[in-house]
Amino acid sequence: MSERTPAPYGPRSVYGYAMYIGSNMLLLLYLVWAFIPDEFLHEKLGLTYWPSKYWAVALPIWILTAIAVFAFAIYPAINMTLTPDIDDIRTITDEYCLKKKKRIHGGIPPVSDIPITEVAPPVFATFEEPPSTQERFADVILQYKLLTMANVAGPMMAGANPMSDSLVPDWAHAEHSTGTSIMACEFEGGVVIGADSRSTTGAYVANRVADKLTKVTDYIYCCRSGSSADTQAISDIVNYHLGFHRMELGMEPRVETAANVFRELCYNYRDSLMAGILVAGWDSVKGGQVYSVPLGGMCLRQPISIGGSGSSYVYGYVDANYKPGMTKDQTIELVTNTLALAMSRDGSSGGVIRLGVITDKGIERKVILGNQLPKFYEG
Repeated sequence: MSERTPAPYGPRSVYGYAMYIGSNMLLLLYLVWAFIPDEFLHEKLGLTYWPSKYWAVALPIWILTAIAVFAFAIYPAINMTLTPDIDDIRTITDEYCLKKKKRIHGGIPPVSDIPITEVAPPVFATFEEPPSTQERFADVILQYKLLTMANVAGPMMAGANPMSDSLVPDWAHAEHSTGTSIMACEFEGGVVIGADSRSTTGAYVANRVADKLTKVTDYIYCCRSGSSADTQAISDIVNYHLGFHRMELGMEPRVETAANVFRELCYNYRDSLMAGILVAGWDSVKGGQVYSVPLGGMCLRQPISIGGSGSSYVYGYVDANYKPGMTKDQTIELVTNTLALAMSRDGSSGGVIRLGVITDKGIERKVILGNQLPKFYEG
């Protein structure tokens, strides 16, 4: 019986056993009939009626003859009758279906095969031979010269000094970053996530109301810190993967699955990415969950997790105020106060506080404006 074959029902096993016993009894009777002399049957056993031994030999011969006639005459005749002629259209073999079809250019790649270079080629493009240190240094110098020329072209027309350092501000060549204070905390029945809204380019505040709570599925969100471009690309890729995963399973993906997809991407491209991710959500298996995926691609589940540049100011506050088994309102208050403290001390964090409460009903979002933030002593 092959694997996954259901066990036979009771009647089936009984019928098989009965057939086994019956066939053995018939074989025994045939052997008695064929080999025991008639005198012994009539005189010793008292069997006055017994078929002639002629039939004991004739019946097997007749059965074998019938099988031979069928195998060598009737079956070939039936086969020849049912086989189409060689010029019949039914004898044509479609060889095209036996060949492996080429992948359609531009089609959706397999879920497990999508390279990050197809999503963001300018950012994650690779080379067959990586450039040497001298080549990379020369490239940096060239880019700096081009940037300097672009920034001083206008002031030079007005008579400004082209050698002035003030003509090339730091944000002109800095990466767009989320700065960031992010946080996620579990409670009975779900999780609370929160983040500030300031994104910076060097010392320049590029966006005061950025949304760092990014949707992955209806029940899973991620809090982004690090490079805005990197974290947005990663969240889009994970959303792509989990979309196919949802279609294959016919159900919502688990939070642990999403966290491991983030982990794999952050680890495989750890030399190219600057991304710290908090993955939080709810599923029917483990309820509310928080996973931390810091720089380098490690994945760790924690009941409460904070991240970003502002997190270093509030670790003590979180340690002193977090208690397991907190209610929804207590968790929201803790996340709000923690982010407000981080934003008041960290220059790369600010703006408004965006909150999200994820439960079995989905997500409930809330925004706390700057004039509504909790106030603390800032001596």
